Amino acid sequence: MKTEFKYAIKEIVKHPVSYIILLFQLFVSFYALFLALNLTINIAKENLKLKNSIENKNGYVLNSSSDDETFFKTAKLWNNGSARQRELYKFMEDNSYFKHVVMEMEKICTYETPLYHLDKNMYVKYGYDSSLGYELRDLSCIFINKHFFNTFDLEFSDKSSEVIDYEYTGSQVNIVLGYDFKKYYKISDVIHIPSTLDSFFPNSGVDMDLKIVGFLKKGSYCFLYNNRHSPEKLINLDKKILAPINSNMDSSDPRFKNATSAFDQILSGVNILAPDIDMAIEKLHEFSVKKNLYTYPKITSWSSILKDIIKTTKIRSSGIYFTFFCLLGFTILGIVFSMLMFIKKERYKIGINLLCGSSLNKIILRFIIQTALVVFLALLTNIFILPFNLEIFGYMLAIAMFLVILIILPVGYRLKQKSINEFLRRKE
Repeated sequence: MKTEFKYAIKEIVKHPVSYIILLFQLFVSFYALFLALNLTINIAKENLKLKNSIENKNGYVLNSSSDDETFFKTAKLWNNGSARQRELYKFMEDNSYFKHVVMEMEKICTYETPLYHLDKNMYVKYGYDSSLGYELRDLSCIFINKHFFNTFDLEFSDKSSEVIDYEYTGSQVNIVLGYDFKKYYKISDVIHIPSTLDSFFPNSGVDMDLKIVGFLKKGSYCFLYNNRHSPEKLINLDKKILAPINSNMDSSDPRFKNATSAFDQILSGVNILAPDIDMAIEKLHEFSVKKNLYTYPKITSWSSILKDIIKTTKIRSSGIYFTFFCLLGFTILGIVFSMLMFIKKERYKIGINLLCGSSLNKIILRFIIQTALVVFLALLTNIFILPFNLEIFGYMLAIAMFLVILIILPVGYRLKQKSINEFLRRKE
């Protein structure tokens, strides 16, 4: 074994360029394999969570007409449109025919707030803005109503006796944070938001205190569809702020002006849970038309969205797997061709070794060691460079072992086909 290992190393050192090229090809192949496996495993986990979150929930998305000029003319400009929007929102909140699930995600500016000093990876937007003259560090906030937590079966890792108040009247708002915020805050901490930061909160315009009343469990998700800020439909909540939308403000409240901008976005893409969608649509359409607001010509069920997501993710992962198998195929051919050329070139030396008492199995073992060294060196390089994932690298190790066997089979077959005389025969 020691002799075969020494000869294998000697052969690799003798042809460094060839083996470096093969090593690079294998490295890229394993890198593509890691991406494919990582994507597949994550997609499978996310799809399972998404399925558990929305399956059998009778959920629907109602999209308002994108060219509904009536909305823009009447709701925003004429006849107290903001007040009518609030009435429609309240109707959906209080209607017994369906549950209206508010899911509006916004990027919120944290400048001049305590939230400006978190780790970089907590922010959805990070970078210097020359027009503003300071570094943007935007967090992501989802504005919710009373049906949100139960709809997605969300659980808390830590929770106070206080609850979110969806009808708050003062300047204090109770909020829930994703799990990753536990590194910086604890239950009952208060985050002060100055009134100068007008864009932080839909209900801002006055000084506000955000009181933390809970942290979600690690890996919590919600389903978010028809949102203009994020193409994803399954949202990880670990770095999200969850804050209530207050629909009970008087129009004279300075916070009301900004709150209605959130109503615009919420009402144009409505998520509802309804056992009888036809009845729910009839009630909603009747009230909305009465208030001269929205029409909802497009209805999409959550279950059909789930099917589209699974279909899309399969296409994404299949593209990476195709790249991996193409790279791996060329690499296998390269290694096999290299070894067959070595057998052809060095057949006389192989014949002498056989004549001197060496067995064919030992010579095949030498090729196995050569192959294994290159394959596992490429695998180890990926392990050191890529983020460690025991499950993925377990799969990659199994594939690497299979790869060595796959490469050595044609080489061993070629050697077995030749007799000692054929090895010793010199070129004419």
